[in-house]
Amino acid sequence: MIQRIQTIYLGLATLALATLMILEPIWQSQAAARYEWFEPAFMSMAVGSAGLAFVAIFFYKRRKRQRKIVIGAQSLTILAALALYVGFYLSGELDVRVGDSIDVLRVIALILPIIAYVFLVLGRRGIEHDIKKVEDMNRFRLRDE
Repeated sequence: MIQRIQTIYLGLATLALATLMILEPIWQSQAAARYEWFEPAFMSMAVGSAGLAFVAIFFYKRRKRQRKIVIGAQSLTILAALALYVGFYLSGELDVRVGDSIDVLRVIALILPIIAYVFLVLGRRGIEHDIKKVEDMNRFRLRDE
């Protein structure tokens, strides 16, 4: 399980998505105070995506199902990022500059969904590579018989 590179990618995606839950700029934002849809929408999609990415790690014996779970996690990650960006845009907080400096935590909060999505894509690519490898091995076994 751990020797497969997609396990590392799925673990890193889970970590990135879970980190979003503790970042202060998201929960202390004007979007969270102004729009009542923001917190539940973002929270449910981010937690769902992190959960799916974590659960997908343990489906290493059923690669096709693991790929479907990762696709679901990718979809929820896109929706979570969309909710985050739309909420910040509507509240006017999409700008990361605060005076003359840059709000580093807000930059991290805006980049983490993208990083998680990239890790999910890399994990899915590894899963698809394993699926192809198993299908090639089955083709060779059928040819020998």
